[in-house]
Amino acid sequence: MSNPTMGNLTTSNNATILLVDDMPILLEMLQEILAMHGYHALIAADGAEAYNILTQSDVQIDLVLTDMFMPPGISGVMLAQKIYDLNPAIPVILATGDDNFGDDPLPPNIKGTLTKPCQPKTVIERIKSILSS
Repeated sequence: MSNPTMGNLTTSNNATILLVDDMPILLEMLQEILAMHGYHALIAADGAEAYNILTQSDVQIDLVLTDMFMPPGISGVMLAQKIYDLNPAIPVILATGDDNFGDDPLPPNIKGTLTKPCQPKTVIERIKSILSS
């Protein structure tokens, strides 16, 4: 399966990605893109919902892709820290609409960043790179 916007990045794997963003249309689009590449994607509308999935689900989460700024409550950086405290082996990709990730040190489980908007190919490449390392 080849898609001109994706290149030849199709893959078959069983990784489960937790997508966290306050924009439902973006979550649905990313979930579809990940499914086309063999990933299973769970979605959460905010940091609190994501944390509940992580702590109350029996599903093993292999990577979290989260927006940095989500109203209200838990930001992407705070979520990454909570994930690190829960299980430091779960990598996090932090996405934002600008290049400013703040001055505070980022938790060590943040293994990558994305500046939105970004191409689907970039998202898949970043996920593949982090999961294979």
